[in-house]
Amino acid sequence: MTALIVNSDNEKNKRYELNKDVMHIGRDVEDGIKISGQGISRVHAEVFKKGDSYFIKDLNSTNGTMVNEKKIVEEMLKNGDVIQIGSVTIEVTGFSEAARKQARKPEPAIEFEATDEQDKKSSTIELKLDESLEKSSAPEKVGQEIESRDLLTLYKISKTIGIEKNSSTLLNKVLEQLVNILDAEHGYVFLRSTDSPKITGKLIPKAVIHKSGANAKVSNTIIKRTLQFSRAILTTDAGRDSRFTASESIVINKIRSVICAPLVSSGNTIGVIYLHSGRISAILTQEDLELVTSAAIQLGIAISNIRAHETARKTFINTLKILLTALEMHNPELQGHSERVANYSIAIAKELHLNENEIQNIYISALLHDIGKLAVPCSKSESPKEHEEHVYRGEKMLANMEGFSEFLPGIKYHHEKENGTGFPYKLKGGSIPLMAKIITVANAFDNLSSYTKSEMENVPLKQILLDMVKNSADEYDEKVIQAILMAYKNNSLFTTKNPFDLLW
Repeated sequence: MTALIVNSDNEKNKRYELNKDVMHIGRDVEDGIKISGQGISRVHAEVFKKGDSYFIKDLNSTNGTMVNEKKIVEEMLKNGDVIQIGSVTIEVTGFSEAARKQARKPEPAIEFEATDEQDKKSSTIELKLDESLEKSSAPEKVGQEIESRDLLTLYKISKTIGIEKNSSTLLNKVLEQLVNILDAEHGYVFLRSTDSPKITGKLIPKAVIHKSGANAKVSNTIIKRTLQFSRAILTTDAGRDSRFTASESIVINKIRSVICAPLVSSGNTIGVIYLHSGRISAILTQEDLELVTSAAIQLGIAISNIRAHETARKTFINTLKILLTALEMHNPELQGHSERVANYSIAIAKELHLNENEIQNIYISALLHDIGKLAVPCSKSESPKEHEEHVYRGEKMLANMEGFSEFLPGIKYHHEKENGTGFPYKLKGGSIPLMAKIITVANAFDNLSSYTKSEMENVPLKQILLDMVKNSADEYDEKVIQAILMAYKNNSLFTTKNPFDLLW
């Protein structure tokens, strides 16, 4: 029978038969393989059966699961595989003959037709896209090598869309690429306001580029026509174009060569890309129109995806706030505490110049940092052990929830201290994640400024912060303490907004 052989500080060659379809592994499992040691989560991983094969799946553990020295999310197991969970080593043994054959089944061979080298060079064309390869390991040229300006530009835009998750930065980068490749004087991305109706919403410039300090030149007539018919427009000389000769703005602003392409999301025109060139040497062409239209299609899809993601995130936040309401009903002393801690944490994170994604994760983690108290009886005189329990309960509630692993550090470690005297894991300085350090300081500040007002009625907030500075060497990270001081000085500590409201 298939089995796992466990070797740890406490157990040597302990055999566990895989006699169930699913077996959990961790330091706090009731019906599975219970192991102890450093770097092991309460419910760390599971082994499950599928057909004649067994698989191991990491359950969003803090330190991950390794199979044959490779970090995995889910992996099929074979005879002789070595699983590493924290400080514990587990060997796989006893696979059935059918499972072994399935695991070792070779891939069918592929035969390649031999080609005359000279004939290959004369009949082959290579299209070069990624310029970055030229600097490192450019391949040997085979046949004719060609470049396409439009394909190269669209390739770069696709890479930008795939990498850049900040909406404002994305629009500016795409616009910059188009302005540069077309040598345009002006470039804009206009989007309809999300607060207005989809068809008649006010246009807001979300990205603007002017070259050489040239004055802005925008034709409302051209933009309105693009929005009305959802078609891209090219005019090489707007002043002589019969479609626009009646427009005063075109005459007054001496608008010459323009491309205006619609941005479409879910069947609605949500904005435009607008490019202008007034120089005879840089008149925009039909080829340019096709390039900008293709870029607008990509950008419209990207905007649609980002907005859908943002809507889902906002729904997620509202769901979390329902949980917080339940927590505050369970323990009225926590009224408003989690949201204040989340807002203080945002202010600190911004002073530390963290990116948008990190700030959002810290905000969610701070909202949830006390969620474990929902599972702990409410008591005015709880013991230190009972107080520690809410950390374990919070970790257990969220550990197996898909997508929550990035928020766990703030929940698990927000009571740790720099000198290692915190709880429950006694972590020191560099071992404490930055997310937890930020929430620790925000949590302490709210406790000192809110819960103890009756004892500290005449103590100003500035004094509370200065007292926290005195304890920073033992309890708090010095950079985080300095960040909350700066947030207080520039008045951002109490004026932060939900980071999910800052997007488009």
